[in-house]
Amino acid sequence: MVNRALWLGIMLPLIALSADSNSPASNSSGVNLVQAPEGANLITITLAVADDVGSTPPGYLMHRVSEPLTELTELPAAITESYTGKEFSAYEIATLLDGTRYLVVLNEEKSLKFLNRNESPMWYARLYRISAGNGTKPEVVREGLQLSGNDVTVPVELQSPGIGVTKVKKLHTEIGYNVNSTQNGKPQVYSGRGATLQVSGSQISQVGKLTLTVAVPEQMTVTPDTQVSLRFEPLTAGLPEHSASGKVTDILTLGSARFIVTAIEPDFSKATLAVVAGSLEETLKQQLQVGTQMPPFSQVELITRKTVTREDLLAMSKRAAPIVFVFGDLAPSGGRSPYGPGPGPGMSPTLPLPVADVAEQLALELEPKPLVVFVTRQIGLDFLYAELRNKTPGYLVLTDFADPLRTTFRSPQMNPGGWYGPPYAGAREPALRQLFNLPERTLSMAAFTAAGKVAYVKADVGAEFLSSLADVRGALKKLQ
Repeated sequence: MVNRALWLGIMLPLIALSADSNSPASNSSGVNLVQAPEGANLITITLAVADDVGSTPPGYLMHRVSEPLTELTELPAAITESYTGKEFSAYEIATLLDGTRYLVVLNEEKSLKFLNRNESPMWYARLYRISAGNGTKPEVVREGLQLSGNDVTVPVELQSPGIGVTKVKKLHTEIGYNVNSTQNGKPQVYSGRGATLQVSGSQISQVGKLTLTVAVPEQMTVTPDTQVSLRFEPLTAGLPEHSASGKVTDILTLGSARFIVTAIEPDFSKATLAVVAGSLEETLKQQLQVGTQMPPFSQVELITRKTVTREDLLAMSKRAAPIVFVFGDLAPSGGRSPYGPGPGPGMSPTLPLPVADVAEQLALELEPKPLVVFVTRQIGLDFLYAELRNKTPGYLVLTDFADPLRTTFRSPQMNPGGWYGPPYAGAREPALRQLFNLPERTLSMAAFTAAGKVAYVKADVGAEFLSSLADVRGALKKLQ
């Protein structure tokens, strides 16, 4: 049995797409690509396979089939003879295009007892490689004792007809399997492979760099589920990147600009995009930039539970004091958060320093002291009810979401990982981040003059948090 899911992103010549402006582009599978309206701006991008194609953490299968493999009923005699008098199960992991087969044979090892929570069975596994050709002797490439739950992988080199503008002929990835559980005494085996093969290319304009990435599908032609992604990186330092992903027939939105894919070459060497609405230039104009005005807003302050508006902040900024916004989840007094992992991958990164320390460092050598405003989607209960009890700090803590009930409240260290509140809602919920046109998942900073004009903005300060604090102070010193 050939595992078709293995070839997701490995050997993928596409059927040529029609570029006739009078009819939608399509391939032999009947997938229609959206056509651009007359006069739309077309962008052609050359695509190439990434240098690290197939790279993946060793021993980790990034893509698995969703259904367990079917047990083989016939095996080469050389393998069957090795298991005479034993009960065993055999599964085909993969068959390469050159005919090479990979099989795994599992028999339960009952002579050894391994203590674990659920008394899971232990298997003795052999992973065989059988080269193409009659009479080829099976070769054991890996063997040993195995419990359920871990991946077993082997590296493979695959031949391709030439993918991307560089005509890549050899592809490196991993194939393997995972024993997930047992059913009726039989192991449930899932096969998989390493990283998806992707082609990508970029075009640089006066406003920034636009990158298109295409993930090849399982079939030998374009399918409705073929995945593409776009990323826009402004040339202006400090402005946030924009990204969008979806199916090949979807409209991809980057700020105010909307794109469609109108064509892809059969060998993945080139693709064409069309701008059907807006522009990247308009997207840049929407970003916070030095000299632009602070957007109007109305958010709940989590400590006082009062609503704070832009006008309130400007009124609080006494003696021409600047205002500094810090976007990120709040750390406790000990610095690194002890609360355990967040409830989902969409949560903003946690501040690497305690809130009070960040506010203090932002005020060093500045007079008047800036008004520091933290904007968060996650906050510790012990921070609110232990550190700040009967205290009025010199900074504000605004909830990022327009609806303060979307805020996540984390339990203290004695109950790691506990949290209270609804799941992270992502872009579905209006947020101050979105109003400021900042990314969803980064630590960000923005400094304003007392009049509400941008003096400093950086969309991602996570890797350079301490130096960014100094950069903010430097920008504000110039205003004094």
